[in-house]
Amino acid sequence: MNKNNDSLFWWIVANGLTTLRLLIAFYILFWSPTMEVFLCLIIIGGITDILDGLAAGQGGRTRQGAIYDKGVDKFFCAVILGRFLYICVVGFGWTTLVIFLFIFVALVIFLEALISVAGIIFASYNRTRVEANIWGKIKMWAEVLTAGFAILFLERNTLPENAWLIFIGLGLSLLFGFISLITYVLDYKRLKEKKIKI
Repeated sequence: MNKNNDSLFWWIVANGLTTLRLLIAFYILFWSPTMEVFLCLIIIGGITDILDGLAAGQGGRTRQGAIYDKGVDKFFCAVILGRFLYICVVGFGWTTLVIFLFIFVALVIFLEALISVAGIIFASYNRTRVEANIWGKIKMWAEVLTAGFAILFLERNTLPENAWLIFIGLGLSLLFGFISLITYVLDYKRLKEKKIKI
């Protein structure tokens, strides 16, 4: 297999895994999987994020593919958090706990949107790939793990007494998301200043 064919192969693998994560998100969004299935889908989605990154690193990385992967990551996280919140509302009603969860989840999803916009602007200005920084990846895994534990707590009817763990997870997601956003802004600013000097 020559270099071009090798890159094409890994490009197909990377984008195929990203598409699988997108399909999982749509399934969670439009159907009502059981708690066990929901948890399995969250885990599978997280694993595909790791694998598509590895495949991209083997030669399948493109600017369009990176933007696609980043957009799917944000959509996937927003869907699983939104679905978790929906289950909470159905199961507990609009209690004080659910209202605070709603506020935290809304902030996380809003931050996801800001990070996506910042990444796309940076890539457009730089005319290159929009690379996910390490803080963004940590944020995503904080969200995935938080959602996973939340589903376990819901399944065992222990969410109220373990809600503090969920709030810590969502808080860490906000922290790492904010750091990721600031990193994009600083990178954009440095690049812009460098081009002005040139």
